[in-house]
Amino acid sequence: MSTRSRILFVTPNIVGADMAGVGMRHFEIAKALSGEFDVCLAVPKMEQEPIPGVPVRVIGNEGHLSRVVAGADVLILQGDLFRRYPSFRPPRRVPVVIDMVCPVLLEDLEGRRGERRSDGAGMTHDETLEHEDLLRMVNHLLRIGDFFLVGSERQRDLILGMLLALSRLNPLNYRDDPQFERLVDLVPYGLPDEPPVPEGPGPRESIPGIGRDDLLLYWGGGLWNWLDPVTVIEAMRVIANQRADIKLLFAGTCHPDPGFPDPAVMIRARRRATETGLAGKFVFFNSWVPYQDRASFLIDADVGVSAHRASVETRFAVRTRILDYLWAGLPIITTEGDEAAQWVQQERLGEVVAYGDVAGWVSAILRLAKDPRSRKTCGERARRTGASRRWSDSVRPLVRFCRRPARAADHGARWNGRGRSLRRYGGKAIALASEGKFRKILEGARRLVLERLSRSGGASSSWRR
Repeated sequence: MSTRSRILFVTPNIVGADMAGVGMRHFEIAKALSGEFDVCLAVPKMEQEPIPGVPVRVIGNEGHLSRVVAGADVLILQGDLFRRYPSFRPPRRVPVVIDMVCPVLLEDLEGRRGERRSDGAGMTHDETLEHEDLLRMVNHLLRIGDFFLVGSERQRDLILGMLLALSRLNPLNYRDDPQFERLVDLVPYGLPDEPPVPEGPGPRESIPGIGRDDLLLYWGGGLWNWLDPVTVIEAMRVIANQRADIKLLFAGTCHPDPGFPDPAVMIRARRRATETGLAGKFVFFNSWVPYQDRASFLIDADVGVSAHRASVETRFAVRTRILDYLWAGLPIITTEGDEAAQWVQQERLGEVVAYGDVAGWVSAILRLAKDPRSRKTCGERARRTGASRRWSDSVRPLVRFCRRPARAADHGARWNGRGRSLRRYGGKAIALASEGKFRKILEGARRLVLERLSRSGGASSSWRR
């Protein structure tokens, strides 16, 4: 019988041949952990064949999920699990790790701005209700977690602030951990330890209109509503009048999850490329690049590009496509404002352009297009920068936690003192009633109920059932 700790990673994302950024992250983290731990990756549904390297199982219904979780030594969660399974509660004895790498509240705000219709106050009211529902989900995750993973130092500041508002930065957690590193730590997106090797045909062979000698600008990943592909397309409209050999490829326009709606910004990008006559000639839209084939597309590219809008989401975002560009040693053109833009500026990896600056994009593209030596130098720096961001290094804080998993100090105190806190409140309630202070009794009872609801419990069963 194996004595290795059992790690269950429950992800709401598609994991398989075609994956988006967070699905890739969870697969790679699980794979990195599997060298030392018995890891199982659980998904709500299996849309495609799994990639070898990590066992993947379908969660099924809530009862099945509870049985699977009960056999784990550590439970790792992310996203809207509790909206899919609203009555699920992790077992009290199992430490819970929460991956907070997606600033979903900020993505929701910016995503809605990209799709907002002019329906007046009714739409705003609906948006508010839906956003408050998302906020409740995030707060629930922040209350039950024993250890939180973030993708950047900016994200760590954000999560610490949210935990502070929920009284999780309290004396119990502070006592032996004054920097709260055992509560929130950095597990950034990483890169494979091996360099990229082409596994099949790249875009120059598989997409008509992209020639062998063209300068290929590559937008890896999807087109989400907080991104700004239209500005890059407008820049291509100007460039197409000067150079016939510069092409732009959007690698992912069909989300791997068939239930995922087409983002409004992707629809606008396609429409604008068609209106300007660029589609199929200078601007190309690929459906999706399978995860194991992405090296072939990256190696075929000359410059990696990414653009986004001015918003608070940008400040806390981690653009996974930029990591792929580092892995492939591509020079980079990106918009200002996020952490990746800082890398590009500080390490001199390419060009950083102002928000919505079409002329700036035109200049940046043409500068790199005219200077092969600069492209090569920037690409070499990008590859060196990526060498320090391997998955094997990124997961070290999580490995430390899984070697010695434990409930957070404030969770342990609450479980051990639950009966005493109720008895103490009962005595206070009697005293308050004798003084006619019934409102305070109700307020105190409400606090206790909310505290109890934030706790978790569950039945025990076998790990492999």
